[in-house]
Amino acid sequence: MDVAGRARHLVWGPYDVLPAGRWRATARLIFDRWACRHKYYFEFGAVADFVRHEFCPGREGVFEFEAEHAWSKASKTELRVVMIESSLGGQFDFMGAQIERLS
Repeated sequence: MDVAGRARHLVWGPYDVLPAGRWRATARLIFDRWACRHKYYFEFGAVADFVRHEFCPGREGVFEFEAEHAWSKASKTELRVVMIESSLGGQFDFMGAQIERLS
């Protein structure tokens, strides 16, 4: 995906309903030498109740990110990758994610 342009959500979803409990999302992302210079958020949780990690890859390559979040009741889940600043160019690839129940 070309990241040239304004700050925006690059990945979002899947909005599946997960039962109460503690969950982990693990995602694999690829950044080229231009996209790796920007800041991003990796967010996971319910649509309005989530954890957020800010990161800047700093180098090109494949990265794996994890985030854990606990639900007190069944909720729709969302994983988001957000580019938080504008970009003049670069390539980003979302290689997929795995969501697993921890407890």
